[in-house]
Amino acid sequence: MDQPYRLDQGIYIESANVLLPWLCVSGTARMHLGLENYRTDKRTLVWEGHRILGGIPVGLHCKFVRLEHEGEGEPRRLRYAQFFPDIKQLGVDAQQAFALIKQHLSRQLGTPPVSSNGGVLYPFAEWEWDKFVVTLKLTGREPNQVCMGELWKKPIPRGVLEFTRMDSPE
Repeated sequence: MDQPYRLDQGIYIESANVLLPWLCVSGTARMHLGLENYRTDKRTLVWEGHRILGGIPVGLHCKFVRLEHEGEGEPRRLRYAQFFPDIKQLGVDAQQAFALIKQHLSRQLGTPPVSSNGGVLYPFAEWEWDKFVVTLKLTGREPNQVCMGELWKKPIPRGVLEFTRMDSPE
């Protein structure tokens, strides 16, 4: 069975017609996408202006990490990425982007088995497949709300996904 958006293999960057394979090192990512626009830290490379997941314009923050059992000599590998929809290009605010993208992803991934439309927690949705997880969430308070998503290759580094679910209002 074909996996949605080829996420079982990696992150398909439609605007570049490139599949960035899971577990690649940062040098491989640069070879496919060119130099990053910037780095947020030593393990995160950021490329702006790409389209993923069926045409969503995003800033893509690729995370290159080691698993707990891997030694310092092992290279960091692509295990997950955050994406930030370009709300200006979409012509919507963060709340509208969340609703629009959740609906868009649900057409390919199905109804998210884990989700919230707000209330005590910020709005979020999570789709889990055998080899990957996709999350989408809205964080912050108006007027500084941010819509963001995450793409995870399994196994997920211990404790990381649970931490991201804890984004709730102060």
